[in-house]
Amino acid sequence: MQAALVKVARPPVSDTTPLPLPTPPATDFVARWLVPATLTALAYFMAGRLALLLAIPPGYAAPIYPSAGLALAAVLVYGRGAVLGTVVGAFAVNAMLDSSRAVDSSMALLLPLVSGLAAGLQAAIGAALVRWRLPGPLVLGEPREVAAFFLLGAMLACLVSSSVSTLALSWAGVLPPGSRAFTWWTWWVGDALGVLIGTPMVLTLIGRPRTDWAPRRITLALPLLATTALLALATVLVARWDAERSRSVFERDASAAAAQLEAELKQALFALEAVHGLYIGSDDVSPTELRRVTQPWLGLQINIQAIGYSPRVARSDIAKVQADVSASQGRPYAIFDRSPIAENDSHVLAIRLIEPLASNAGALGVNALSIPAARTALLSAIADDTPVATSGFVITQEPGKQTGVVIYRALYRGEPDSARRREALTGVVFVTLRMQQSVAAAMARAQPYLGWCLVDTDPRAERRRLAGPEGCESAPARAMQLKRPIELA
Repeated sequence: MQAALVKVARPPVSDTTPLPLPTPPATDFVARWLVPATLTALAYFMAGRLALLLAIPPGYAAPIYPSAGLALAAVLVYGRGAVLGTVVGAFAVNAMLDSSRAVDSSMALLLPLVSGLAAGLQAAIGAALVRWRLPGPLVLGEPREVAAFFLLGAMLACLVSSSVSTLALSWAGVLPPGSRAFTWWTWWVGDALGVLIGTPMVLTLIGRPRTDWAPRRITLALPLLATTALLALATVLVARWDAERSRSVFERDASAAAAQLEAELKQALFALEAVHGLYIGSDDVSPTELRRVTQPWLGLQINIQAIGYSPRVARSDIAKVQADVSASQGRPYAIFDRSPIAENDSHVLAIRLIEPLASNAGALGVNALSIPAARTALLSAIADDTPVATSGFVITQEPGKQTGVVIYRALYRGEPDSARRREALTGVVFVTLRMQQSVAAAMARAQPYLGWCLVDTDPRAERRRLAGPEGCESAPARAMQLKRPIELA
């Protein structure tokens, strides 16, 4: 048999046949970086803002955070461009969150930047771990694949953002020590749940291969979406119940503290009435008698600064009175004005006796009518024959920032009617409170988590803050606060 040789002819290749053109650098940049980064940042920001509506106070972490899952899915599909988008999106979310929480201006950009970098690093590490354990197309079709994804992409990788961000917030002083563990736990759980739910949902939209992920939009994405909605609803209900419980506890504790404060401050009135009765029953009270009467009242928890007596003295008799008092008490006594407001008055109300003397000697001789805040209260107390409290002012015996309030009660010859009280006036008795110490002593038994501020509601008051941390009178409104009027007299 003779063998036959078959020749197969192939058309010649022309030198002019065009070859595939390389992708222009600009187009490659847009496809690989700009589009993935932009879409990831926008999606992350929108999902993050919605999730943080469910945040549990202090509001830095949500119990479920789908943005973490969205970021992981985007990085698994689009690579480094999606990492950049995650950083930008997380930065924007945290920047808006910090602005609403009035974070210090020096940290207003640094903290969101740290949180953004942590979110991007978490997505990159999560994608690397998943790719390391599950090389090839990611379809999550087998139980072992789902388990690996759960352990590496969710539980392990999500430690990054929660740890870094909580450390940054703690270092900046934003998180109090008691909230750090809870914030870290909520952050980690929220990110882990966000990955478990959010990543498969997003992969049904952008996952590759499309033939594996697209058919799951109904069977996988919709049930996960329903689960997310139910979790969100449950979170809202639990948060509402917790807020109501917290408000109820706060209002109970705050009302009790306010009532305790009012009761303690009223003891100053009781002390004033005791001294008032002493002077009504005696025309000549000695320093020893005043000391004996005031000693129990000065030992009260309310921390009374001073109790004393100021007789009415004609200006023409000042020299004689100074000499007589100096001789009788064995020490120099001088009457003086603190301001020129009373220089045209015919009489003065100068402090002659005060207890305890050792800490209040500097107030001896001061004409109370020359102190603007005291003058207003004195004229009212004389006209109405009732105790009247001054607005806050710097007390003579303790110059500086110490705010004092004095409660006055007038003394008369006989029982004059309202028209004759001024001419029948013989003097006044008073009780002085150092408001910061007095209120702090009264609030010592209140719940330690409560903050407080005692404010003079009179807009004409020179010192509106009577007691409390500096600046508390102008502090912004808080979510839970109780305002209660307290009458000193």
